[in-house]
Amino acid sequence: MQCREDEMQIDSNTITLQKWTTAHSHLCQAEQAMFFFLASFADGRQEFLASPDELLPLLGRCSRARFNYLASGLARRGLIAIQPQPSGSQRWVIKERVNWTPAPLTPGERFAIPISRARRKLSEADAEWRAFGMAQKRCERHGMPFAYADFADFLRRVGRRPEGKFRSSVPMYALMKKNDRGEYEWRQKATAHRPIAPRS
Repeated sequence: MQCREDEMQIDSNTITLQKWTTAHSHLCQAEQAMFFFLASFADGRQEFLASPDELLPLLGRCSRARFNYLASGLARRGLIAIQPQPSGSQRWVIKERVNWTPAPLTPGERFAIPISRARRKLSEADAEWRAFGMAQKRCERHGMPFAYADFADFLRRVGRRPEGKFRSSVPMYALMKKNDRGEYEWRQKATAHRPIAPRS
């Protein structure tokens, strides 16, 4: 039996989207959905201005903390850039241009961000990003200087967290304040945990 030619044709937009999804399989579903949402909101533009207060109502079941976490993760991976503006808004830059057309949101539609039921294991980069973010917020909350312009500057000057874990699998090193200039360093935790002896 022969199939008609039009029945065998597959939407090229769907194929391109599948290729993008496969190439970015290291992202969790929520991170992929957040990128799709931002690309859809951009509507073909490489950048746009919007505050979280403008974007959050378009998302279903997504708290501000989760929104910031997912957006920061995409920025850390180089897919987007987020530039604060004096007006309180933010400039969102889609750094990785997509070759597929995101489906536009219809009036009143809310974009669904899936909730992962299995906790994703944090990589070393994730742990360092979280330590950087917590230190930055701590300085801002207490009105103190923070010595690093961004995460890349932090990694260049402070470096990766040293390897080493206690028997409880807790990391042996934590990010601690170095001085009142807002500089930080990795220090070994003072705990009662016994380190894991190196294998002979």
